[in-house]
Amino acid sequence: MERMKEYTITGMDEVPNTSDPDNYIFVLDKSGSMDRYSWQVRECLENYKKELSSIDEASAISVARFDFNEDCSRGEFTNISKMNTSYYSGGGTDLYSAIAKTVKFALDTYEDLINNAYDPRMTYIILSDGEHNSNGDYFEDDARQLVQKAASCGITMVFVDFGSSNGEIPRELGFQTVYRCENSSEALQKTFRAITSSCIRQSQSKIMNPEEWM
Repeated sequence: MERMKEYTITGMDEVPNTSDPDNYIFVLDKSGSMDRYSWQVRECLENYKKELSSIDEASAISVARFDFNEDCSRGEFTNISKMNTSYYSGGGTDLYSAIAKTVKFALDTYEDLINNAYDPRMTYIILSDGEHNSNGDYFEDDARQLVQKAASCGITMVFVDFGSSNGEIPRELGFQTVYRCENSSEALQKTFRAITSSCIRQSQSKIMNPEEWM
């Protein structure tokens, strides 16, 4: 299949037909229980943006960001240099609906790129303390089916488990890689350094290696 010379999806910068895009999707829990770690999350996002923007492959790196509490914001792809690093918290946690809606976005984007003859690499990263306390449009089974479908399509699925309340939920949902931060600011910063390093290695490699995240 011949590629379109310029291909644009909602909110994504034009991707030249000479390169396959690296796409990262961040889903951030902004519920009230995350309030005392707000500045650490902002700092981590700023460092992530700075590090990835500095590599030679930065022009092919796109990031979509979603925030959620009882509701989930609408995310759109943009180049890493334009990534939003603000962060605030408040409200409850509709974890399963947030996962379902954002994984659907990931799958739709992935399919669009495939249909336009790209060979996309996509990584989905969610950060949450997992205190699900809302009745939304989607439930645990919905989230599980979508996460497992995304993983089967080759999308790397990463869960940053910020706290112990999740138990085995990330693994039960089908996330391939789970980082456990144990309610520690230091652990959160260490985890984001590891994620940043993995993203840089993936973006600089011609072959995506999911084991980089294990």
